[in-house]
Amino acid sequence: MVKTKVDIDKCVEDNLSSGDVLYADDLEGCTVVAAVWPAEGDEIPAYFAHFGGSTIMDEDKAQALVDKFGEELTIPTSNGAVPPENAWLIYATEGGEERYKEGNDRIREMLTGANVNATELSYPPPQNGTQIVELRVGDTDPLIMP
Repeated sequence: MVKTKVDIDKCVEDNLSSGDVLYADDLEGCTVVAAVWPAEGDEIPAYFAHFGGSTIMDEDKAQALVDKFGEELTIPTSNGAVPPENAWLIYATEGGEERYKEGNDRIREMLTGANVNATELSYPPPQNGTQIVELRVGDTDPLIMP
């Protein structure tokens, strides 16, 4: 099993095996985008990006990470022609309101433009310590929320 931590303002795109884990921690205010493409044999193409608040709000910086969903994506089965099998957009809330909504809306537009239909999930601010979100790649690709 591979377990890969994705730091803030970074992404990982890789062909993984069932049970492999991509994860981000320190989620206070951060947004995460994750996607999985149809398996090719034993390999499952996956993408996982971890955006900090300032990057979400910076159109150019956010665009650089989301662009990987389009023609720049190097996963063989997902070169822009094959949409993800499952995709998620995870964002922070505070007092019941979405944080960094303006930046998240730009990310939503970019995902839509790349034919990515993402399931949206939100999380509250951390009560104690670090929160972790994990994409456990496999048959159902469950996303483990904080």
